[in-house]
Amino acid sequence: MEVNFCRRCGTKVTQKSPGIYTCAQGHELFYDASPAGICLLINSRDEILMVVRSCTPAKGKLDLPGGFLDFAETYEEATTRELREELGLEPHMYSELTFLCDAVDLYEYQDETKFGLPVVFMAQVKSDDVQLTPHDDVGAAKWMAIGDIDIRQIDPGFNAVRKALHIMQRRLQ
Repeated sequence: MEVNFCRRCGTKVTQKSPGIYTCAQGHELFYDASPAGICLLINSRDEILMVVRSCTPAKGKLDLPGGFLDFAETYEEATTRELREELGLEPHMYSELTFLCDAVDLYEYQDETKFGLPVVFMAQVKSDDVQLTPHDDVGAAKWMAIGDIDIRQIDPGFNAVRKALHIMQRRLQ
């Protein structure tokens, strides 16, 4: 992240350490990782819902649905919102979100790299015939058998996705 001026007083800043900047007035500025909520959805056939990203970063790559938290939003609230926005899924259509894993990801967007701090939840759809309506960052969605997913071949764009898929492959095989 590029930081040049203090958001409090407008004077020039210097980087003190990764993510911490100071200005001539003594203000310390902290630029922390951006939290994100992600969901690994599974159906009764042990298939995982993979989405294809429709925009950068990682455009065209397989991913799991999810996104960054809005202000004063919890991980679960953000994940629920993202499932609604990206796929048209409402909470009554899937089981309770349960923690699966977390990771640190690099998120490159508009010539800037920031650190993401995603939490991946797992949930099971209540019907294998659930209707999916891709929107927002999702160009397409497809169910994939866990055994058919070669993490090296599909090259998911983010560490959290790779970690979650690896965990599920170990659990289901």
